Amino acid sequence: MYVAICSESWRRSAVSIRVNCIWDWPPLGSAELFAPVIARFRSRYPKVQMHLLVRGGVEQTAALKKGEIELATGIISFEDEFDGIRIRRDPMVVVLPRQHPLANSQELTLKALADIPQILFEPEYALHELVINACQRAGFSPKDVTRVSHPDFGIALVAAGTGAMILPSFIAERHAVAGVISIPLAASDLIWELSLFWRRGQPLSFAAQAMVELVRQRLALS
Repeated sequence: MYVAICSESWRRSAVSIRVNCIWDWPPLGSAELFAPVIARFRSRYPKVQMHLLVRGGVEQTAALKKGEIELATGIISFEDEFDGIRIRRDPMVVVLPRQHPLANSQELTLKALADIPQILFEPEYALHELVINACQRAGFSPKDVTRVSHPDFGIALVAAGTGAMILPSFIAERHAVAGVISIPLAASDLIWELSLFWRRGQPLSFAAQAMVELVRQRLALS
């Protein structure tokens, strides 16, 4: 999801807010999380125009750095450049064919996947880089990679025997199909943490501040 103030001032009720629900890897699951918040925002500020679009996490971050948007959601570390709110944390799982030799494992480490073909999201999605970097820290690069843009297609490929796919547990559960099993990934290897974030030191418009406050009230992790 991203929020961009596009025109005019709040006082003149001609603000256009562009809200982007991202179906990548952060933010996978944005629709379920943000739909109630967006509905609440809409009821409070009915004159604000909202446009629901799709954009990958990498593209969002680039747009935020350029000042094209004010708020973004994604998987990111809060360092010198960004501030934000952590809104969801989920363990990761490895989705495997049920007949795979590792399918009876209680838990898997990334190293166990070193010789297994992987299904990854396209590079414009934050999960792509997240998985690649985690695998490299574990001492290998994913092999025989197949790239997809949607989790349901990725899991269908797993069921067909194409390879393994790393996903947040709730996404794997939602798109589960016959013929696959989800094995917990060792928590120390990779965690999925979704945030709402903005540029540090950049003043936010009234509308963006209102969205931040709603997210803080309804979604922020304690």
